[in-house]
Amino acid sequence: MHKELLNNKPRLLRALAASFAVLAFSGVAFAGDYRLRQTEPDVGSNIRRAIGATSIPLDRGYADLKEEEIADLRSRYESLSPTDEPPFPLYGLKPLAAAVSRMQHSLLIDGRLSLVIHVGADGVAQSVGVVDSPNDDLQAVVFRVLMDTPYKPAKCAGKPCVMDLPFMLKLNR
Repeated sequence: MHKELLNNKPRLLRALAASFAVLAFSGVAFAGDYRLRQTEPDVGSNIRRAIGATSIPLDRGYADLKEEEIADLRSRYESLSPTDEPPFPLYGLKPLAAAVSRMQHSLLIDGRLSLVIHVGADGVAQSVGVVDSPNDDLQAVVFRVLMDTPYKPAKCAGKPCVMDLPFMLKLNR
């Protein structure tokens, strides 16, 4: 884990306080325009049920998001100036959503996984800080996917910079 995250717990907690559910998965329906469905239907069914929803499209990178979707992301940070941009998965959230969906189908996990991804100015994840985890196997899969994901780097005053990306998964059987 990145030494700065370990030594600066108040910063980590502030990041989580301002965090947003990039993806929020749940067996119960909740507000969101974009649905995530199971990768495989339940045994005895041909229907892949919705396991969650998000206000951010899963298949778009930051550059392809609509103005209101970008405004939604920006509003979840404590303070971003007009020339600041948060980091975001370069190819969207779909690869992560698919990995979590496969894992949820096999493990049927309940609980919340709260993480903070420390994204470098080059768009490479430098570390992932774990705040809360319901399952070590899920944590390992998500950690691996997040570390391998290329990110659009954050921008501070219009220039690439280092910024944390809060991340939360809420899972119900």
